[in-house]
Amino acid sequence: MATFMAKVNETLPGCGGHVHQSLWDKAAKKNVLYDEKDSLSISNTMKQYIAGQLYCLPHILPMFAPTINSYKRLVEGAWAPTTLTWGVITEL
Repeated sequence: MATFMAKVNETLPGCGGHVHQSLWDKAAKKNVLYDEKDSLSISNTMKQYIAGQLYCLPHILPMFAPTINSYKRLVEGAWAPTTLTWGVITEL
């Protein structure tokens, strides 16, 4: 079933999505979000960036959930996130 709706039927799980982001220096040589000296390899810029994303998410949510069906998915048990969280995978 081809659709561009986040959830076409309330009895089925919705379609998920995510956004990849990166930030490089002006010369495009160094990833400024990475710090090899940090225990999690996260730079201070990345930590500030994460904090900004979490703080602003309620305001930018319409970009990620632009339709009424998108908002209907944002309930407990509907396969969609309902809290602000982030995490780091330390082992694969």
